Amino acid sequence: MNRIAIFAALSFVLTACGPGGEESGALIRPHFSPVNFGNLPLQASADLDPGCGRYAPCSWVLLLQSYGTEPVEVTQTCIVGDTRNAFSVEGPEPATVDPDNDAAVRITYDHDSTSSTVDNIALIVQSSAENFPTLVVPMCGRMIDPADVGSASDFDCETPVNIEEGARDDSLCN
Repeated sequence: MNRIAIFAALSFVLTACGPGGEESGALIRPHFSPVNFGNLPLQASADLDPGCGRYAPCSWVLLLQSYGTEPVEVTQTCIVGDTRNAFSVEGPEPATVDPDNDAAVRITYDHDSTSSTVDNIALIVQSSAENFPTLVVPMCGRMIDPADVGSASDFDCETPVNIEEGARDDSLCN
């Protein structure tokens, strides 16, 4: 009798808490947000820093996760608020993201001069997603003099644009 009770209780727990609770539709989310590149000292070389944190230029791969029951088609990516042209974006790969899969977007942060000002931008992802047809991922960074490493203050990202969940704004990438 105890085996039946234990099996019934275990079946209930697995049904209530286990897989199968996926949300329906085409849904997207970034694996990390906001993306803070931090204080990056300039270097003499144009080689990317694979560790992303020791020096600039620095490249980050952001994963766009499809977690619904339908594929998400990413139609456009762009950067908003980049007044110093310090950021570039490549991707996504692939452009159509099947459920429970990811697409990769590469963001590179680089500038040839230091500044006390934080570069705050927003990566915009336009897609067929129902939850975020216009997804905004805040990103920031600051180029510092190598002599200032260890003494430069930390900072938080401030997005130059906000879009409500479920809203679409096609004017951002034009």
